[in-house]
Amino acid sequence: MKIKSYKVFYTDVREHLINYLEKTQNGKTEGIIPGIWPNNGKEYKHILNIEKGKVLAIQRYNLLRCVSHLPFILEGKSLHQFAHHLNSSQVMCYNFFRPQLDDNKLVKEPLIKLLNDLGVIFDESNICAKADFEYEEPRTEEPDRKTNFDFFVKMGETKVYFEIKYTENGFGSCDYDEDPQNTHKAKFDKFYKEQMERCGLFKKEASKWNKTFCNYYQLIRNAIRINDNSFVVIISDARNRNTKNQFEHFKNDMLLSENHLIHIHWQDLCKKARISGFSKDHLDEFEAKYLNEY
Repeated sequence: MKIKSYKVFYTDVREHLINYLEKTQNGKTEGIIPGIWPNNGKEYKHILNIEKGKVLAIQRYNLLRCVSHLPFILEGKSLHQFAHHLNSSQVMCYNFFRPQLDDNKLVKEPLIKLLNDLGVIFDESNICAKADFEYEEPRTEEPDRKTNFDFFVKMGETKVYFEIKYTENGFGSCDYDEDPQNTHKAKFDKFYKEQMERCGLFKKEASKWNKTFCNYYQLIRNAIRINDNSFVVIISDARNRNTKNQFEHFKNDMLLSENHLIHIHWQDLCKKARISGFSKDHLDEFEAKYLNEY
């Protein structure tokens, strides 16, 4: 697979998704697209028109056909600001995992098999696994705004946290300065430094407030969830040069170990999902929308 520049990848994906929507709607997209980008007030074809409601637009036009008939279990208040964009990674996550949950969010066996194949070890047996989208740990000492995870699975004492990427321009960072009023520095001093030292993944020199920490802010916030019973799974697109390179630099710069930290590309995940018993029709539709080469 030839890795294009990020700009070309991002442009190609948007064009593909527009064409995919037009194809699935038999060319009748009037009133569906374009939508408005609030930052500049301009219309863009990869944005759904939400004049009749954001949730309704997403359910009708951004979900896979095999997913849209299922009860919508992603609460409207949890929707990302740009979930009505065709390249929304939140909706991509929902489209992949929703068929593997029943309407009460209990996990089906093929997803358990897939997680086992990824290296997730469930010590418990005969216990139902439950999942959720946009998960936030109910009890944590993390200050202020808590870390949200795109998807989450729990079986007994075992927890699996998911971070989902698609066309994002890398993983999130934070501003660096030494001002004691900097809220990110305050969080580092109060919480992140201790958690980085506790989880055992990071090099000794990594747990310092500096530009390197700030560059990998989101990845660090995810990785510190790891312990003997917890795993973090990061899913990204193999064609996205920025997420691919940033994760590699993160490993080299920050980590002693990748124990319980799993990074996999969507392309490889779909291959494993087929072996694990995911529906062929579901995966064919998912790949046609998100992963087909252009």
